[in-house]
This record gives sequence, C-alpha cells and structure tokens, in this order.
Amino acid sequence: ILVVFSIICFLSGVGSICVQYILKAKETVNEDYVPSKALGRVLYISSYDPGYVISSLQAAGIKDRFAKNHVLFETFYMDMKNYDDEENFNLFYLTVKHKLSTIRPFDAVIVSDDNALIFAETYQEELFKNTPIVFFGINDIAHGEEAARNPWMTGAAEDVFVYETMEAAIEQNPEIGCLVGIFDNTITGRGDRKQFETCIKNYPNL
Repeated sequence: ILVVFSIICFLSGVGSICVQYILKAKETVNEDYVPSKALGRVLYISSYDPGYVISSLQAAGIKDRFAKNHVLFETFYMDMKNYDDEENFNLFYLTVKHKLSTIRPFDAVIVSDDNALIFAETYQEELFKNTPIVFFGINDIAHGEEAARNPWMTGAAEDVFVYETMEAAIEQNPEIGCLVGIFDNTITGRGDRKQFETCIKNYPNL
C-alpha cells in the first residue's frame, strides 16, 4: 500500500510540474508571433551580425509586421560589419546555397543594407529567380535607384541627411571656409561618401 501511495504521489507531483511548465510557457510565448495559418514564407538577409545594434532593431520591426500578418520568416546574417572581405562573402554564398537546396523556395526575399543588396543582385538568377526582392537601408542611393529598375526588385535607400547637416554647420559658422567628411572604406562608408560628394557640389565657395 505504501508503495502504491508513493507512486501515486510521485505521478501527481510530475503532473503538477508539467501543468505549471505549460502554463508558464504560455505566459512567456507571445501568441501574436506564432502564426496559426502562415500566409507566406520570407527570407530576410541582413548585412550584419545579430549582435549589431541595427540588426536587432531591423529584425524586431520585421518580426512585428510579419507576425500580425501571419507571415513566417527566416533570417540569414552576412556579418559583413566584422568581416568585410570577399572570402566571407563567398562563404556566405555557399551557406545560403546549401540551405536553399534543402527547403522549398521562399515566397519573397528582404535584404537590408548595401552588402545584402549586392548579394541578392549577384545571385538573383541562381538563388532567387522569379522571386520578389525588397531592399532597405541602402547608403549608396544611386545603387538603390539602379536596383529598383530590376522588375523583381524594389525598396528604399537610406538618407543620412548630409545636406541638412551641412546647412546647420554653415548657419552656426557663417565664416566657415572648409567642410571635411570622414568615412571608412566599407560599402556603407563609400555610399555615405557619394552622398557627401554630391551635396558638396552645392557649395562651390567651400
């Protein structure tokens, strides 16, 4: 009798723990982010790594919009902020190629920032043929405009407010004779430099 009673108590305890675990899980999982009937699947390619501050904000915005519209998405990170070289670009291509070969095609692709757009353009025919591609956060505005001419691509460039910054600098320093722009040699930096060089043409006296 004691053995039977012990077993019953043990099973009751396990059951109680399971119930509490399930209730706790329901509290921690936001049901808004678990689409019951997915209306589509989207691949999101980020130029950076998940720890980069911009990446987390971008991913959060996409997650919020897609969850409310019952769209599933998967994220691939290029990590070009830390490894901005051809080898990393090629290794990322091999990784994406392998993953896409094992799953059904995505309904659309989103790419953020310049490196991801270049990747999508480079391998569009091979990896994303006849798939809508949406880009955002592009620093090279001319490149973004050119990409938008592709019938399968659309998106938005990233204005860094060069003109407004120059106007503020001149207003605060009316005797200014020189403006200096400092950039790094990443794709993002080169895009910002193009915006700066285009804007500086408006100030021939500087």
